[in-house]
Amino acid sequence: MLGMAGKVTHGFAGRFDIAALPQPWTGIQCHGAASLAALPQPLATCLGDSGNQRPGDIYLLGDSHAAQLTFPLGELARQRHRQLWFINSEAKTDFPYAYWRHPVMSPDPILAQVIANADAGDNIVIAFHRGRLNDKRDAHIPLAVAVSENDKSRVFFQNMQRHLPALLATGANVYLIKDSPLLAGSLSLERCAWFSAGGDTRHCAVTRQQDLHTRWRQDQVFDALATQFDRVQVLDIQPVLYAGREMFNPIDDAGGYRMFDTHHLTEATALTLLPYFSLSIPLSAEDGEPLVDSSGADAQQVTDQVNLSAEAVLVQH
Repeated sequence: MLGMAGKVTHGFAGRFDIAALPQPWTGIQCHGAASLAALPQPLATCLGDSGNQRPGDIYLLGDSHAAQLTFPLGELARQRHRQLWFINSEAKTDFPYAYWRHPVMSPDPILAQVIANADAGDNIVIAFHRGRLNDKRDAHIPLAVAVSENDKSRVFFQNMQRHLPALLATGANVYLIKDSPLLAGSLSLERCAWFSAGGDTRHCAVTRQQDLHTRWRQDQVFDALATQFDRVQVLDIQPVLYAGREMFNPIDDAGGYRMFDTHHLTEATALTLLPYFSLSIPLSAEDGEPLVDSSGADAQQVTDQVNLSAEAVLVQH
């Protein structure tokens, strides 16, 4: 019976010793409405109340997909003796949520706080779930379905066109982060680990082609903004996470979890992005110009450099 079970399930090595599913991150200050409600002055606490005349601080804005980047970007700031500021209010009236819902004629409190405090040479990093611009947030768009601009992507683009000049007038650099992998919404990661232990990754891995297809609207908006505005750059963390492969498996080669649900990275996986961000977000000179240009072809070169060691790093975690 054991032999038969092993054959049917493509091998059962490790099937009785599957690692427990990781818990969502905890302790990220300024992440979510409950966290902000506990602060007497949330904007000042999360985004500062004045500039410090020192280039290189990082302002991280977005939703929970920005929150997962507090791990590598926080470490990057620590190594550089700089400050990481972060906020995700989850409020529909705040950035970025309001910006794909309706035209925003003046900066919301979050962007206004950043504009008031950012110094020349600081870095404003914007990241959010690619599904925010799709009809269904957590679902893939079938490859057979053509993707085009919709109301949400158009409104977000127009709002950013309206408000990026004020952000850039501070002398800061703006980085738009293309989203991390999205798994199928019905997946059980414990089941993924069970199958992967037997060498079968077909049940859970997402193809790069499918991932990019579902991310099309975010990619188009970010690329168009970077083309239109100087000092706006697009960074794509997906190639680092795919590590030269055509499929992304949420279970690493050692049987560990790389995600704790279908669209959030574990802390350990997020930290593997540190080398990429270190090369892609250079410490800036006093005049606010990057010491290294990481746009265009150089950005691809950076990705290629990181990918040389990314697979080994992912296995370690």
